[in-house]
Amino acid sequence: MGLKVRITRMFPYDGEHTKAFVGAKVQISGRVFGYNELTLVKKKEGNGLFLGLPSRPGRQEGEYHDICYMDPNTRKEIEKVAIAEYEKKIKENKPPEVQD
Repeated sequence: MGLKVRITRMFPYDGEHTKAFVGAKVQISGRVFGYNELTLVKKKEGNGLFLGLPSRPGRQEGEYHDICYMDPNTRKEIEKVAIAEYEKKIKENKPPEVQD
């Protein structure tokens, strides 16, 4: 079973927690699945990012329920490719440093 991930959209965002909005296409065994409204979110503990899935607010404040489900291995693969693409975009858009 081969897993191919392609990032279709990447919009860096400088929010407090949200760092980018992502769209991805995943090909698994000849079938293609599209995921929109994914986010790269800053981890609360330590450095790094993780892939956030679409969710809706629950009845209680601060409660959210995922509306998109995927296999943990698929999620890790999308996360790895999305973070690499995000870092590439950030480097491309970084202003050059001024030298004296």
